[in-house]
Amino acid sequence: MAPKTEKKTIKLKQIGSPIRRPAKQKQMLIGLGLGKMHRVVELQDTAEVRGAIAKLPIWLRWSSKPLFGPFRKARQAR
Repeated sequence: MAPKTEKKTIKLKQIGSPIRRPAKQKQMLIGLGLGKMHRVVELQDTAEVRGAIAKLPIWLRWSSKPLFGPFRKARQAR
């Protein structure tokens, strides 16, 4: 039996609006599973996905590690 290989994934979050953008760019967002602001998806790390990310750099935040954790630490009393 072949050993299981864990596939790498990338988390994407849409941070830019597709309003007033070319139709091809909107279609790329939809192809990535996005299209509305602040939506988060997890995709396999492939050359195709990386190419789409490279064409939409100002609209996406991405990471191979978890993107979202505790955003801020609780304020300490002064």
